[in-house]
Amino acid sequence: MKLLVLLALLSSGIGGPVLRADAVFDAGVAAEQKGDAAAALRYFLEADRAKPNDPKILQHVARQYSDLADFQPSLEQKRDYAEKALQYSELTAKLEPNNAEHVLSLAISHGKLATYGDNRTKVRYAGLIKQEAEEATQLDPNYGWAHYVLGRWNYEVAKINHAEQFFVKVLYGGMPSGSNDVAIRELKLATELAPTEPAPWIDLGFAYAAAGQTEAARHAWKQGMRLPGVRSDQIEAKIRGKSALASN
Repeated sequence: MKLLVLLALLSSGIGGPVLRADAVFDAGVAAEQKGDAAAALRYFLEADRAKPNDPKILQHVARQYSDLADFQPSLEQKRDYAEKALQYSELTAKLEPNNAEHVLSLAISHGKLATYGDNRTKVRYAGLIKQEAEEATQLDPNYGWAHYVLGRWNYEVAKINHAEQFFVKVLYGGMPSGSNDVAIRELKLATELAPTEPAPWIDLGFAYAAAGQTEAARHAWKQGMRLPGVRSDQIEAKIRGKSALASN
């Protein structure tokens, strides 16, 4: 019934562009919650055309481009989607610079683009990711995803060994240091602030494993695996958790 009403609104123009944008946006959120990022992107782009420069809509567009980047068939297309995610994130943050969610979207977009970039790009964006995640936690200390991104950043960077750090410094000028202790602290906080999300638990498990706390790691992975998840990021986290439990 909701879909029929939406189609009627789009075809007839009843209610004006703002009402049409709201209806399409709601359809996009429904698709996103079902894990259909491609359909969600189409809805959000349509909402953006009907209601340009709305930060909420733009942020959702950025999120879908970021989520869909991993599923593109070529490296060039993956980078293209990641670049689009960053462009929409930059516009969103410019419109609402004090919104923690929009600032974190910048960090996530920089991280996604770094994934598909060369080593110089990875190092260049590493500092930005940390800076933006920290800024998001300052803007909203109770924003679980900001603590998650900051925790995962610290875990990933802390894994780099001294020899690799030396070459990064020589070749690219160095990058901020990471701390596994900070990773555990931030990821634990993320599990408390976003208790229904698998990813904070899964990555907390990896941080515990890096610290040699095997039992705590397995407990965290099991906790993450118990949680439901249909979005692409939730599915990806649970795949990593399943693999970790199988090998530890």
